[in-house]
Amino acid sequence: MKKVIVFTMICLVSVLGFSQEVSSSENFKEVIEKQIEALKLSESQEVEFKTLNEQYRVMFEDIQNSEASKMSKFKSLKKMRDEKNKEMEALLDEEQYKMYKEFQKENQKKLKSRYKSNN
Repeated sequence: MKKVIVFTMICLVSVLGFSQEVSSSENFKEVIEKQIEALKLSESQEVEFKTLNEQYRVMFEDIQNSEASKMSKFKSLKKMRDEKNKEMEALLDEEQYKMYKEFQKENQKKLKSRYKSNN
């Protein structure tokens, strides 16, 4: 009986973990699509925008999942964000880039509030 309960708990945790991963990925794609629409990107900009965001999403996850200290992760993420901003500035026109930076500010506020509510 004990083995059945343990097995059930393991299955439940696995399913919950997978569903959270999928929703996180879906949420990312939703956000990117909303940004593309709001920025009114051309077809070529849209392709490059998606490529850059996917590239940096993978890098972000690698840093977050690393065994590095919080300070090291923070520095790496800041450097990564600065690099991404340079690439986005080259890709977008002036007005689009201003709007992109506003999206970043909004996302930072959301992350801070989520962080505070979790602690």
